[in-house]
Amino acid sequence: MKNFKGIVYAALSSSTFGLAPLFSILLLSDGFSSFEVLSYRWGVASLTLGIIGLAGCRFCISRQELCTVFFLSLFRAATSLSLVIAYQNISSGVASIIHFMYPLAVALAMALFFSERISCQTAAAIGVSLAGVA
Repeated sequence: MKNFKGIVYAALSSSTFGLAPLFSILLLSDGFSSFEVLSYRWGVASLTLGIIGLAGCRFCISRQELCTVFFLSLFRAATSLSLVIAYQNISSGVASIIHFMYPLAVALAMALFFSERISCQTAAAIGVSLAGVA
């Protein structure tokens, strides 16, 4: 049951994340700036997390984990901002393909440069991502 809930949450997360370009482009076409688009996106995410927290989910982390999360969130913010700016300058399809292919690039770089073994699951994921792009 725990695995099933995780799969459902992952599917929900990926589907809503995949719709982000649609809503970003709509807001950009209405004259919103990149920062306004991201403020709305992160505002909705913050409200959602707040509701989940009020429902009883605990988000406690240590100080060391807080530092890690903070610095990783800066990279995530830079990625989001770069993607929204890319939507303003190149076709949304090209920008999204470049953005969503980075897990493939990471998996291949880990295999090539760090001798990490590619598992059957990783190879399947690489195949699915390439099929999705094609």
